[in-house]
Amino acid sequence: MRRKELQLLIISFIALIIGVLFTLNVSNSIKTGIGFGRDLKLVVTTENKEQLVSFLDEINTKHFETKIRSVNDNKHVITISSADTVEVIDKTMKSTIDDLTIDHIGTFGSATKLANNQSFISLYVLGIVAVIFIYFIMRFKLVGIIPAYKISISFVFSLFMMNVFGYPFSESMWYILNLLLIISCVNVHRGLNSKLGHLVFDAFDSKEYLSKSASLLVLHTLIAFFIVFSDMFSSPAEGLLIIVFSSFILIFNAVFMVVLNQIKAFIHEDRHHWFRIETSNPIGRFANPKRALGNLVLIGVSLLIVLGVFVPKTSYELPLGQSYTKESVLLIPGRESDAYLEIQAILNSLGLYENQTSYSVSDQAYLWIYFDNNVTQNDLMLSKNVIQSKMNLTSSYYISKAKDFPLQSFDFYFRYIGLTVIAAILLKITYSKRSIGSFITLSILIPVIFTLLSIIYDLKFTEEMILLIIMVPTVLYHLLAEENSKAYLKNPKVFYADFIDEFITNFVIVGAFLAVILIIVPINMGITLSKITFYYFVAIGLGFVLFTYVCSRVSRRRGIEDYDDDISENI
Repeated sequence: MRRKELQLLIISFIALIIGVLFTLNVSNSIKTGIGFGRDLKLVVTTENKEQLVSFLDEINTKHFETKIRSVNDNKHVITISSADTVEVIDKTMKSTIDDLTIDHIGTFGSATKLANNQSFISLYVLGIVAVIFIYFIMRFKLVGIIPAYKISISFVFSLFMMNVFGYPFSESMWYILNLLLIISCVNVHRGLNSKLGHLVFDAFDSKEYLSKSASLLVLHTLIAFFIVFSDMFSSPAEGLLIIVFSSFILIFNAVFMVVLNQIKAFIHEDRHHWFRIETSNPIGRFANPKRALGNLVLIGVSLLIVLGVFVPKTSYELPLGQSYTKESVLLIPGRESDAYLEIQAILNSLGLYENQTSYSVSDQAYLWIYFDNNVTQNDLMLSKNVIQSKMNLTSSYYISKAKDFPLQSFDFYFRYIGLTVIAAILLKITYSKRSIGSFITLSILIPVIFTLLSIIYDLKFTEEMILLIIMVPTVLYHLLAEENSKAYLKNPKVFYADFIDEFITNFVIVGAFLAVILIIVPINMGITLSKITFYYFVAIGLGFVLFTYVCSRVSRRRGIEDYDDDISENI
């Protein structure tokens, strides 16, 4: 081994060790947001809502996630994550907001549960990095280390920067990171697949490579502005995360292109074959891909039907999550089991037993009972009075207002369509062979299918699902980017031969990421994230299949010969 090769090996080993140590440090320093095991809930009264919002924005950058719901103009319900120092929060709020009074305070969960869940998230970070390296090394051998390192470091660096900015690891951030990782892996896989047989030194044109990364950064910046400067979302952290992730991808690509030629000079020509882009596909090509595709679609549709049978449905209205429904809560002192049973008996006698959705017991010995949208203020007032008379317990209640549902807002559609058009133009500029019409059609079709699936499978619409819809243009940008990726949008003849390989590859990538979540993070939030992400990519797959089928039928009517006539030539 030559001296230069030894130097390169040492530098690579040092870079790998630094990456491992950096990943371990970041994974152990993650602070989680609301819903991860320990939360504080406050019912406050103040006429200075602007001061209250400013205070919450300030502590948002101190590793606390906050949410606010209004009961009326002066009364608000605040949720703060991981707040063990209740007295400090109480004192700080009162000193910051002059006329603030705290009507009720409740801490839920435990420090032990919070610590366990943060440990699960730390393991999740390590598990994701391991999966990325295993997948790319198995598929592309030694060359696979480069994209694996790029995606992993971008992922870990994004977490590090969000921690530096003071934002906790929230549920919304988890959705966005998971999606960015999946589509980045899919895009990189396709990029390498399009350069099979080439040496990595000669496969990528630096100017073209960086222009693609810069174009993607512009698109992600537009999406981030959508999130940050919109009142549809609780925090700007997700928008900042998108910019940080794509910025580091661009920086890595720039450094990679500069270093690539230096690496070539360090390696002796006899060993250049180590850096040849090759792939290992254990499945191979199907003898009759058209029939295989039909079987695949049949199996997928059958699976969706079976899953639908096990979902109890009482109505086919659009299900809304907690953020987009009013919150009706009855607060009762006492945590004794006898008192709880008597309270349930009273609610049953008033016809409110079936309207309960959940309950929690705070550390302050208060029972917080949550009701569905059918419960009115008169119902809660009657419950309060009956409990007072029968149990001599002074209870209280509140009904907070629901946030405006974005899918019922013209402003949302106006911004989304504008974002889609700009993304299509960027795609056309960067990849001249791409169709703007196809991009816009799919950008509209996929959210429609996702919404229909949410109705069929009772996926309650949350802020995270709205974020996923907003990310559809960037997902399509990745899927339609590479030259070999979706040529069937204009020529359906290549569809049958390529779609099977692409579908299975994408399924493996999505399945691997969701498996890490389900195995390592055994909490309801992780299960819900996996379920919603699964149906999200099902919607994307159905959108492509439906659109491609229509395109193929139209093309055949215009005189394009059937694919079966020349299938042997393509195989």
